[in-house]
Amino acid sequence: MKILVPSYGRAGFASTMNLIPDAFIVVPEKQSNDYEKFYPNRVWSIDDTKDGSVPKKRNACLDLVDEDELFWMLDDDLQYVHKIKGEEVTEIIDILENHFYVMEQL
Repeated sequence: MKILVPSYGRAGFASTMNLIPDAFIVVPEKQSNDYEKFYPNRVWSIDDTKDGSVPKKRNACLDLVDEDELFWMLDDDLQYVHKIKGEEVTEIIDILENHFYVMEQL
């Protein structure tokens, strides 16, 4: 299960990376060294020309996965996750894995 977190200009402040240790942050090449300092071995860089807007960055993320591969793409500024009934989720990865399993069964 891949978890991709597109980001720009938030090295050290991408809170999603603290919540989900298995996630990979996707950034333009020109920023990859800055991000690598905070998220070692969890940075995937894309060509600078593939960055510039949200749709462009999301399309670049799509290029990082196989055509039929299921994956998650999350915002870089998640601070917490709550269930619909309001309780905070502490094991976010478990929720993602459960939903991923359901997607695979479709």
